[in-house]
Amino acid sequence: MTDWEKFSKDFLAEYLKTLMSSLEKHLDEETRAKVLNETGKYCAQAHATELFKQVKANTKDFAAFIAQINEKFQGTTWEILDDHSVKTTYSKCFCPIVETGLHKLPVQCDCSAGWIKHNLETVLEKPVKVTINKTVLRGASECEFIANY
Repeated sequence: MTDWEKFSKDFLAEYLKTLMSSLEKHLDEETRAKVLNETGKYCAQAHATELFKQVKANTKDFAAFIAQINEKFQGTTWEILDDHSVKTTYSKCFCPIVETGLHKLPVQCDCSAGWIKHNLETVLEKPVKVTINKTVLRGASECEFIANY
């Protein structure tokens, strides 16, 4: 049995690195995105979806919703581009796995796209496709995602 008190953060970090590297190496881009969108969904449900629902319930329209989301998530900018798309910009990588130093590989950005996808699908109640334009882990100075619905 594993003694969780002695379980090493370094072991977990290396395990995640190996897993993510393997996903990147052995899966095509579309399949990898599908897999990591699921982890993004889990993360969203654990950390943000209830807040998205509350903001939606307390705003009169989508523009007011986006304004509130911008206030609630400091360091991010959500911008309505047109009737069918939103741009989300992060000033840095906000992934808790990256922030805690457990894992830092570009493949993780597909998980962030899944986080945005799940939260927007929840409030819009329709399918959303998220495209990654650029990310910090992929060499940019900020992260930018476009959600189309």
